[in-house]
Amino acid sequence: MQQPHQTLKINIPGFTNEDLFKPDRLEELTSRFYNYVEDADPDVWKSFNAYRISAGAGFSDIQVSDILVRTAPYLSSFVESMFDISDDYRRLRTVTLRDQ
Repeated sequence: MQQPHQTLKINIPGFTNEDLFKPDRLEELTSRFYNYVEDADPDVWKSFNAYRISAGAGFSDIQVSDILVRTAPYLSSFVESMFDISDDYRRLRTVTLRDQ
C-alpha cells in the first residue's frame, strides 16, 4: 500500500519551501548550516571551511575524504532538523541497521 504524499515543511522560522528555489535564501540557509557546524564542532568547521574556501586546492584525496566524512553527520543532522524528519530518520536507520 502506498503511503499518502506529504509535503515537507521547513522547520526553520522565517523559511518556506519556496525559499529552496531562491538563491539568496539558499545562501542564508547555507550560512545557518556553517554556523551550526562551527558551534557543534569547531575543529570539523576549521577543516571544512579551509577546504570550502580553497575549493579543495592543495588537499589530497584522503584529506578531502576525511573532511567530508567528518562533516557529513552535521549535514545529516541539520537536514533532519530542517525538515523535522527525526522520526522517519530513526525508523529508517533502525531498519537499515537491522537488515545489515
